[in-house]
Amino acid sequence: MSSEYSLNARLRALSWAINLTRLNIILLLVTSVLLWVGQGQDLLTSMIEGGAFESRETVLNRISLFGSTALWALSIWLWARVLLSIKFPDSPEIDEKLMLPYRKHLPRALAVIAFAAVAINLARAATETIDYFYAFAMAVEGLVIWWLLIKRRDYARRFIAKGDKNHWAWVEELENPDHPPLFDSLRAALHGIQGRIAAFTAALGVVLLAWGLAHPLSMGNTLDTLLLLMLWGATMLPWGSMLTYWGNRRGYPVLLFSIIGILVFSLWNDNHPIRTLETAGNVEERPTLEAAIDAWKEHNCRNGECPRFVFVATAGGGIRAAYWTGTVLGEVHDLAGGAPFAERLFGVSGVSGGSVGATVYRAIAQTGQTPLTKQVQEALGQDYLGPVSAGLLYRDLPQAMLPVVLLSDRAEVFEQGLEEGFSAAMKDQASLAASFAESALFQGREWPALFLNSTWSDNGRRIVGATLQPPQGALYQDLLNTLGKDMRLSTAAHNSARFPLVSPAGYWNPVESEVEKQRLQDGGLFENYGAETALEILKVAEQRLGDDFHPLVIMITSDPRLRADISQAPFNKPLGFVPELLSTFHTYARVRLGRGAEAAGRLKAWSETYGSDVFQYFRMCGEGADGKEPPLGWALSSSAQRDIRGYLESETPDDCRKGNQQALQNVVGALR
Repeated sequence: MSSEYSLNARLRALSWAINLTRLNIILLLVTSVLLWVGQGQDLLTSMIEGGAFESRETVLNRISLFGSTALWALSIWLWARVLLSIKFPDSPEIDEKLMLPYRKHLPRALAVIAFAAVAINLARAATETIDYFYAFAMAVEGLVIWWLLIKRRDYARRFIAKGDKNHWAWVEELENPDHPPLFDSLRAALHGIQGRIAAFTAALGVVLLAWGLAHPLSMGNTLDTLLLLMLWGATMLPWGSMLTYWGNRRGYPVLLFSIIGILVFSLWNDNHPIRTLETAGNVEERPTLEAAIDAWKEHNCRNGECPRFVFVATAGGGIRAAYWTGTVLGEVHDLAGGAPFAERLFGVSGVSGGSVGATVYRAIAQTGQTPLTKQVQEALGQDYLGPVSAGLLYRDLPQAMLPVVLLSDRAEVFEQGLEEGFSAAMKDQASLAASFAESALFQGREWPALFLNSTWSDNGRRIVGATLQPPQGALYQDLLNTLGKDMRLSTAAHNSARFPLVSPAGYWNPVESEVEKQRLQDGGLFENYGAETALEILKVAEQRLGDDFHPLVIMITSDPRLRADISQAPFNKPLGFVPELLSTFHTYARVRLGRGAEAAGRLKAWSETYGSDVFQYFRMCGEGADGKEPPLGWALSSSAQRDIRGYLESETPDDCRKGNQQALQNVVGALR
């Protein structure tokens, strides 16, 4: 075998082909992973659920799914083909016979893989026969386009007239289709129909960028999240490929320079401040915890008898935790007659999605409307993933490449999305844009109070956004006192739900401190159940009320893997791959679960010293009716919402659902 056909030469050809198409491959891999995880599966479910022609919306969902997938796959094919057909000045010395298979087949293979990724994940998301049909149809669409890409020259011959050949992208290849031509420049490679398609995708990318920069909230609310991701990928590739061309043409490592620039600029272009309101007086005027407990006693106790002192701890878990928390609180509220529950519920200690659900419940309950379960579910059933995705793609990614702060971040877009979705569900009868500190008074009283747990990134402790001033000697730090400013309800809830990567860590500049910036993240990074704060507040109430203290503690969790005994953390599969290297990281990831289980166990044990019926536990019950868990993320399909409601409403309950239904009866009975 000659040296040019040696294994080394073949690997060099493969490496060069991958180098030129690296953006296409990265985009394909990232999108495939996103479709594989639970949130991606639920997004696919939301696109195909319902009858084939059930409504105009279902038809549009399917059209957008198949159309955006085709545009995404064809963009991957086109720009891979263009870059592989250019002779770069510093191209390695590779025999054309070794490169020819990659130039001909790699772009087509990438397009087929794109369709396959969507089709396979559609099949994984399918629960009914019609759903499998859509997966099959996606595979067929991919095969048809692959066949057209192979046969396009044959079909072109039938339509090309003399003198009109320059309007066709592949005209030069017609004479010898087995050896497509090499071009000296990008301009030469982009001509005819191929150039027009490239110009269209590039221009569409500019339009989408302008829209995303100007108003990512409307973009996220208008475009389905999957459509948004596909369009972004299809229209980002032209500009990324042009940069790749320019870098290879000039001999500059563009990707490396971009990464270095992002890392250097991160020293001074942080665009993730916590949104605050300028008013500080409201922060200082919040009632104290002790005064609120005294007021609760005065309001609820009659003739020397006091009712149950109700407190809720609700765990994190994204939108499923928010929806589940809202459903449980709403059902208890409605079944107890509204006022009895709201008047006896002293507070909620929430984490992450649980904080969002508790905030939405309280804001709706503030209006005095009953029943309110449906309204809570409608407000939390909105798609909040679209706005945060638009903010990430069209605000935070461009901002990361700028040396100065010019753009607000996806956290602000997400909070605005919460406000807009809530207002739409409530017909503007209530707002999450209202002051958090002013909400300390609920229909003229200081409770139900909110204790929304975050994690102080710089010291690893709890920092709590609360509607009440902290008690004397509190172990947690009060967020509003620390910031010295008020904030919106949406911001207070989101500060507890800043899950890594989905939402950025929010920063503030401490007053009179040597430290320039401090940051907070998701409360679940410290302890995911809200149990530590709940137990701390309950012990203050115990001391304050004395013999009049009769607690009723409600725990709501949102991890379907949890056992019936809340104090037992779920076990994960042991490490089998390089455990010596990965065990420490594995341990860090599991400590959060273990610490939360211990805190929940302490809360349960303390509660049961007052009676076996004091601690009531609502939990998610493994797989839903469709065999899937509700997703972690910020969007729920209709079937996922139905599954969550089924944890309480099932007519054929298993042991877990029976336990939830019994807990609901126990709570309502205790309130009555």
